Amino acid sequence: YERSLLRDAHTTGVLALEQQLYSMDTYKRHRSNLNSWKHYCHVTGALPFPPTQADINGFVVYALVTRTPRLDPSSVQLSRGALSGWYIQLNAVLPYAQASVPLHLINVASSPETRALTKTIQDKYKLPGQPKQLMSVETLVDVLCRGFSAP
Repeated sequence: YERSLLRDAHTTGVLALEQQLYSMDTYKRHRSNLNSWKHYCHVTGALPFPPTQADINGFVVYALVTRTPRLDPSSVQLSRGALSGWYIQLNAVLPYAQASVPLHLINVASSPETRALTKTIQDKYKLPGQPKQLMSVETLVDVLCRGFSAP
């Protein structure tokens, strides 16, 4: 019953609140990161919301080891941030859920354990940067003749 109440609160208020709090680009990025989280939950059979500490730890291992192609640690960090934002927004909406007892969720996505884990993966598993392609002479001449506006 409690989980269905939380899902109802999520669907009725959190998305509308998120659209008001963030720019459209931030909203799209959060949605993309939450979709990678939901995909992990679908693969493992875990319930997507509310996540537990074990679920978040499993997502990190999945994203860096099991998933093909593996995610960069910065993407894992952004997913953790999106989950943390979900907690913050849900806790803002829960007082309006009309539950018989006051509801409040502890934000495990921002716990010291999760923060230490994401810092460790940033340090140890960062993918090497992609070298930039040099601009060809033809492209340079074209840009200088045309200007910097798109064709």
